[in-house]
Amino acid sequence: MRVPALEDLSGISKIFVKFEGRNPTETHKDRRARLHVETAKTLGFSVITAGTCGNYGVALAYYARLFGLKAYIFVPASYTLRRSEEMLRYGARIIPVHGPYEKAVLESRTFAVEKRSL
Repeated sequence: MRVPALEDLSGISKIFVKFEGRNPTETHKDRRARLHVETAKTLGFSVITAGTCGNYGVALAYYARLFGLKAYIFVPASYTLRRSEEMLRYGARIIPVHGPYEKAVLESRTFAVEKRSL
């Protein structure tokens, strides 16, 4: 969207900003999550997974529901997930991981390999 007040203040014409709050899940992760889900759907998968700390999990759960896939979201158990209710509302299964974010990503990848035929 264009920001005339900022143009006037800075003296620069035609300043545009991207406002991610207008995305369906109100996060900058929406575009990537949609691509992730669309690609999985195109390849014939019925399940999608990711290791995340929150926002990507919400976006992935939203688009998985939209495209008819089941989402498994791996998150560090020690993290406070303010957006976990949204993930659940979109039908995702949240899987707590004892360890840091990197371990959640690793467990998500292991799950994907094990469930490859779903």
